[in-house]
Amino acid sequence: SAIAPDIVLGSSRFYNCSTGISGGCFSAFSPRNLTIVDTDFIFGSAGLIAGGLNVRRLSGFFEIVRSSFQNNTAANRVGAFYYEPNDDQVQWNFYSLGGKKRAVVRDTSFTGNVGLVDGLAVLSNRLAWYCQLGTYMPTTGAFTGDLGAPGCRKCAAGYYGTDHDHDDRACGEQCPVGHYC
Repeated sequence: SAIAPDIVLGSSRFYNCSTGISGGCFSAFSPRNLTIVDTDFIFGSAGLIAGGLNVRRLSGFFEIVRSSFQNNTAANRVGAFYYEPNDDQVQWNFYSLGGKKRAVVRDTSFTGNVGLVDGLAVLSNRLAWYCQLGTYMPTTGAFTGDLGAPGCRKCAAGYYGTDHDHDDRACGEQCPVGHYC
């Protein structure tokens, strides 16, 4: 069987792109590894899913770093991007390159993206957001609205972040009694 390719997008700009199906600006089906750095997806549109970026059946790692998704739309769902790992990856493991997680979003912003039917900006499956301390982002699910770089949400009052990959509002730990966090 053929080995799936590695794809690297760097210092790129996808502007005013469209498709009748999925991935208005860029679509990757069955890549081994996908790295996107310093890339903008602007005014992309898709007839079905993901006006900006559509990634499906990824078998290796996926990362988006210092990039932006602006004003992307999809006629059906998910304006900015849709991510789905290979169906064979039942468990979300660490890959061997530096102990990082399989799919990571870091220092990336999402502004004005919308799926026209469901209103979603991002729909993901097992995606880690690299957040600043004191912030978190769920690893799966659907997200609406704008997210500024690095694209994470503040921890709940009375809690503080102890790591860069918390996935719920409680973050790392509660603030010690008598301290303000």
